[in-house]
Amino acid sequence: MRAKFLPLCITSPALLKAVLVAASTNLVHCGLHDSRIVAICRGGAIRLINDALQDKYRAVEDATIAAVVHLAFAELMNGDLASWEVHMKGLEKMIEMKGGPQSLGLDGLMHHIIYSIDYCGATMNQTNPRFTPLREPLTSIPQLLFQGCPYVAIGPGIRTLANSSSISKELVNILEDMSYLTTFLELPSQSSTMTQQMRYFDALSLIEHRILSVPMGNDTQYGAFNGGNIDETCRLAALIYINRVFRELQLTSAVHATLANRLRILLMQTDFKSCWGTLSEALLWVLFIGSSVAMQEPTKSWLMFALENVCSHLKLQSWCNARDILSKYLWCDRIWEERCKSIWGYVNLRKQHLTVLS
Repeated sequence: MRAKFLPLCITSPALLKAVLVAASTNLVHCGLHDSRIVAICRGGAIRLINDALQDKYRAVEDATIAAVVHLAFAELMNGDLASWEVHMKGLEKMIEMKGGPQSLGLDGLMHHIIYSIDYCGATMNQTNPRFTPLREPLTSIPQLLFQGCPYVAIGPGIRTLANSSSISKELVNILEDMSYLTTFLELPSQSSTMTQQMRYFDALSLIEHRILSVPMGNDTQYGAFNGGNIDETCRLAALIYINRVFRELQLTSAVHATLANRLRILLMQTDFKSCWGTLSEALLWVLFIGSSVAMQEPTKSWLMFALENVCSHLKLQSWCNARDILSKYLWCDRIWEERCKSIWGYVNLRKQHLTVLS
């Protein structure tokens, strides 16, 4: 896919500048770049885009559209939803002038790029995406992608959720499909063909479309403790998983901060014992996923405290015990192992400290 996109960047100063803005914004969130330099680069990109928009032909070129998309992505990572909204409204007009999403080029790659940014924004705003996936949503995706790939065993934890009346069948189906995508993602890159990679992005877009279409649990503003909360809690954890594993968003991105805080608020209004009951292991998975991206207070401390209580309830003695449970659900070693192991170390150290004090 780089072979398709790089030539477009090289031939368009506006797109190249916008890509640099998006990439450097990512580095800022990693603490590896100066935000002042990014601001200067952003100003240059906006000027180049505005120049292109003065020409009715250049205004609807794939390169100009892609430049706007990358600026929108950078604003989204910073949590500037107002600027993101401005870019997306302009993007809608540009695509309409071009003849609709079907007129986008690069054999579907442009559509995938636009949809992925649109999806991230919809996740933060709790709205439906502006654009639809390239393919029509299906009820499941394995046959699209996994011919010739290793057999995928659905984790027993997901099977347990399937037998629970607290989790919708649609959400369970989505979690199962996410297991298939995780298996494909962990294959050596040279093992997948270009066709499989494009099908992967098709499948991911369909999953994202479906998970945003799942009705949210009952409004917890008034503290309703019922099965709807468990379903919505698992959905939020799945959204974090999608953005961290499949989209590989940085831990410090505004998308993760929003989802982790929403997860905390929902769990605060949930009675763990009466609601989760036999699903304590699922709650452990939810809390590890949430804690792994919780970088801000009070979300970070609250999720860690809740995780400590659940670990004690399950009588976990080691990281291996915890990992065995987590791998029953959705798990990707490359993304989660180091981060979650360090969280376990923190929780265990705190537990030992409290034991000494008592």
